[in-house]
Amino acid sequence: FYLGTQCFQCENPPCVDVCPVGATWKEADGIVVIDYDWCIGCRYCEAACPYWARRFNWSEPVVPAEEVNPVQHYLGNRARRKGVMEKCTYCIQRTRQGRLPACAEACPTGARIFGNLLDPDSEIRWVIEHKKVFRLKEDLGTEPKFWYFMD
Repeated sequence: FYLGTQCFQCENPPCVDVCPVGATWKEADGIVVIDYDWCIGCRYCEAACPYWARRFNWSEPVVPAEEVNPVQHYLGNRARRKGVMEKCTYCIQRTRQGRLPACAEACPTGARIFGNLLDPDSEIRWVIEHKKVFRLKEDLGTEPKFWYFMD
């Protein structure tokens, strides 16, 4: 049984409190981000995350510098140096422009639904209210903003 995981964008993210340099925080819209320039790669956030959603970058970027798109979102998907932590940001560079995260846009089965939890008319709210849904490790009090649903 495969159960994919990613950053669950917790309401109470334990990863934020353990960062000794303040390189990770929760934005006003609830997205937990990492400043890759500030990150020192200590991996405390990786240890604190109960969902194993953080990844350490063990490798140098493989795309030659001259091939990297110069128009990159500071907190979004951009080239990251070896020795920093990485995580999903729900493609912040796309969602802040009203687009879907790449995974939701590309999913051929519609298994990923992204939307505004505060909008009572959004598709995600309908799914949460009408389908069988669950969140991982709810007992920890992190209040993840990622639900699994079944038909």
